[in-house]
Amino acid sequence: LFRRQTAAAPLLEWGLSAACRAVPVDAAPAGTLLEHLVNVHDVADAEPGGYRYTATGGFEGRSRSDDPRAAGAHLCLDQPLGGDSAYTVFHAATLDPLLDALGGRGYRAAQLEAGIVAGRLALNAVALADGATGLTFYDGLVSRYFHSDAAPMLATAVGITDTTPA
Repeated sequence: LFRRQTAAAPLLEWGLSAACRAVPVDAAPAGTLLEHLVNVHDVADAEPGGYRYTATGGFEGRSRSDDPRAAGAHLCLDQPLGGDSAYTVFHAATLDPLLDALGGRGYRAAQLEAGIVAGRLALNAVALADGATGLTFYDGLVSRYFHSDAAPMLATAVGITDTTPA
């Protein structure tokens, strides 16, 4: 469970930048196969809303919502954790060019990279005495909310845990 309170900025800024470093995969070109769609709910010095995050460019754009927490929960199959978190990240890939270049292997490489990034996010959150969890989501709604052609692969909710991580 996550507490609905303002998270310190490093949980988002450091946690995300460290997690989203490129994963060296022999099937991939230099860099990353993913874009990270981040719905910020309550982080110090960060405006709530949906952003596209890249390791090289930082936060881009912003999807506005009257209630980003409600939007986060709804995108995550109406699971409360998707909105109770400080932020939720949808690790996504633009599939057509990836599949054209690498065939089915491209999808698997994107899934592998998304899993590694999700694991890094969880480790980073625990290092800051917070927590993270993976969630399921509505694929099409996520892409529309963030105005992206990328297909979500995995979702990770990051926030202040109601208990101390072990």
